[in-house]
Amino acid sequence: MRLGEVMTTHELIALILSCTAILFTALRDFIIPLFFRPKIFIRVNNDDCVEETEGVIMRNVGPVYSPKSRWLHLKISNKKGIYNKSAKNCRVKLFEILDSSGKNLNPSPFLLKWGVYENYKNDLAPGEYHYVDLVSENINIRNLLLQGPLPKRTGDKLVPGEYTFKVGVFGDNFSPLFKNFKIEFTENFGELKFIK
Repeated sequence: MRLGEVMTTHELIALILSCTAILFTALRDFIIPLFFRPKIFIRVNNDDCVEETEGVIMRNVGPVYSPKSRWLHLKISNKKGIYNKSAKNCRVKLFEILDSSGKNLNPSPFLLKWGVYENYKNDLAPGEYHYVDLVSENINIRNLLLQGPLPKRTGDKLVPGEYTFKVGVFGDNFSPLFKNFKIEFTENFGELKFIK
């Protein structure tokens, strides 16, 4: 078609269909995800996020004996709402462990396990929450225990004291969320807790 010529019916239909396709693609890929997306939160408190265990625990490999332990968990939730979507492939990563002097004791970030599923990624429907294992103490050992690939020297450094953990939550369909959590680990078993 040349400038000044009138469009034929076929050309007009093709133009309308092309514009409609572009509009729907933009709506689906850019506009709707701005409003309909997961809203992820990380919460901790010393009531819901602390657990003491002892005895036989069922694992994927069968029953395992566990001495008395105290766990601190992160509560990861997807807010319930009309405009929320399920959070897909949520992963929680520990970036830093800072001691009271500010020294980073974690040489390399690693993924944390979801408490119930014993895996490293999970979907969260709107209104759903799950716990992630952050750290634990054992009645027989006075070092903090982590569920991750820490070098032995790092684990030996996690003796009683105050620590700050920098954690991030990632997923396929939401922006990453980062938070810091302070914990206190004492010489006495059963006093491991989150602090403000």
